[in-house]
Amino acid sequence: MDICWSVTQKQKLIELNAEPALLDEVFADTNARNQLFQKLEKELVNKNKEHLLDLKNSGFRPILSQLESKLIDRLNQEGFVQVITPNYIG
Repeated sequence: MDICWSVTQKQKLIELNAEPALLDEVFADTNARNQLFQKLEKELVNKNKEHLLDLKNSGFRPILSQLESKLIDRLNQEGFVQVITPNYIG
């Protein structure tokens, strides 16, 4: 009998950006499936953590944030003052 990922395992793999081909994996028994899932989950979590640390350490800022900073600096040089209105969620 062929066994596929459980719904929960499949969702977790999707959330961890697993390769799409992995989602169609078929197993001989649940033990083999669960062992592979634990291995993949650990690898993908570590890969995602490394990616986040690389982004953090590279000083990367989204392009929109970079543009905003440049615009603020330029307008301040021209004598404008930045005013920020607080946002309230009600």
